[in-house]
Amino acid sequence: MAQRLTESGPFRKILTGISLFFIVCVVAVLGYMAAGWKLADSIYMVIITIFGVGYGEVHPIASNRDAEGRAQNRRIELKVIPLPD
Repeated sequence: MAQRLTESGPFRKILTGISLFFIVCVVAVLGYMAAGWKLADSIYMVIITIFGVGYGEVHPIASNRDAEGRAQNRRIELKVIPLPD
């Protein structure tokens, strides 16, 4: 039965996707660590990079009905949060 599950199309695609996602996350963390980051900071950066949210559509500062308003909503907001010592 286990062999039939791994041979099926959808299940195999899900396993492949999860495996590739995990590999990309590990490589990204290793890349940050190679750049001199600590492990915890590397994991944090990978998580916020993957799950980053664009707020232009859900928290607009202008109307999205015209080009000028949409241009104002294409923005980057940085929130600086100090790391604990």
